[in-house]
Amino acid sequence: RHADSADRLDEFARADLGDPVAAFLAGRAALHARRYDHAIAWLRRAEASPDVPARMRGSARLLLGMASDLLGRRPAALAWYGRAEDTDRFRADDAIRLFRARPCSADDLPRSSAG
Repeated sequence: RHADSADRLDEFARADLGDPVAAFLAGRAALHARRYDHAIAWLRRAEASPDVPARMRGSARLLLGMASDLLGRRPAALAWYGRAEDTDRFRADDAIRLFRARPCSADDLPRSSAG
């Protein structure tokens, strides 16, 4: 199920590469589908856009940290968690504290309900 959603959102985001919300949604879906490199590419695009809402920028930074952890890139993950924490109007203190204390693992991601 996550893979199907990721495919659809990837196609949607490619249709308008300038839309940071579409990039964010595609990145989040790719993360949940365990396509970590794709997630990072889309989430970086969203995070870097001057048009992305502040809360979404913070969420993108948190998800970038998670994807980095899942790829074994702990220093990058810690840097993203720090940037998420410093984002105006974004609060996810519990998640940031958790993933600073220990790396994010695949068990922390939502599971597909498809059997």
